Amino acid sequence: MLDILARLNISTVAKTSALSTRWRHLPWQLTKLDLDVAEFLHAPVFNSITTVHMDQAMSALTKAATSLLSVPQRDTSIRNLGLKLYMMDSYSSNIGSVLSQAIEAGIVKELDLAVLHEKRQIDCNDDDMLHQARAVKVFAGVFPRVIHCITRLSLYNVRLDGDIHHIIFDCCTQLDYLSLEHCDDGSRAVWKINAPNSKLRHLELAVCFFGRLDLVCLPKFEYIYWEIWFTPYAPLSFRSVPSLRELRLSCPAQSDFQGFKLSKVLQGVPNLHTLTID
Repeated sequence: MLDILARLNISTVAKTSALSTRWRHLPWQLTKLDLDVAEFLHAPVFNSITTVHMDQAMSALTKAATSLLSVPQRDTSIRNLGLKLYMMDSYSSNIGSVLSQAIEAGIVKELDLAVLHEKRQIDCNDDDMLHQARAVKVFAGVFPRVIHCITRLSLYNVRLDGDIHHIIFDCCTQLDYLSLEHCDDGSRAVWKINAPNSKLRHLELAVCFFGRLDLVCLPKFEYIYWEIWFTPYAPLSFRSVPSLRELRLSCPAQSDFQGFKLSKVLQGVPNLHTLTID
């Protein structure tokens, strides 16, 4: 039964637990949980999500997280918790508190966190990206235990300033996978990653605005996929990435694209195994 329930979304799991008194305890015995705010929206939303939609969905998500992560009720640890949410002050605070308690009690071992945004990429402006960054920084400052537990992190529409960089590569000490979609550093300058103590192995970028991504030092780094960049020259460079095995690059040509020598980009990658170019 647990193996079956682990393959269902959380709302179905909750309904299933009400079918029988013998099944009532099963959701609290799952060792893998996925809590996605999209499952709590009343209907599919194809454009920007309204505040009312967000409030209703986050309210339901907070109740589900509070129930399923409750320390007194749960006697089985969660090997991996997937959490997709909007950073809304009151709800984020409540979920952060519940998560902190569960992590401290040893209930949650690994956290896959996705910080969503209610707007589509095309509708986001600088203020939206700054606001998203502030929300992430506030959450990280209030709940450091949660940040330390993150193994996978996905950010959308975020301004990647120095504080965010510090959170990702210094505070997320267990981070293995990072996904950035429609993010920038505010200046389209060179965004450097120099993190000799980082456990990061996997990086995916989509529609990110950097003058260039410079991977200075990531000793455990193995895989990078960059889809759509906005620079006329080589989008990235490598220095000390001895474990890099796979590189994927995909981008339609921009009007000011000048081209670059792939051999020059790959000079700092001695052990590349797989190269995919589109």
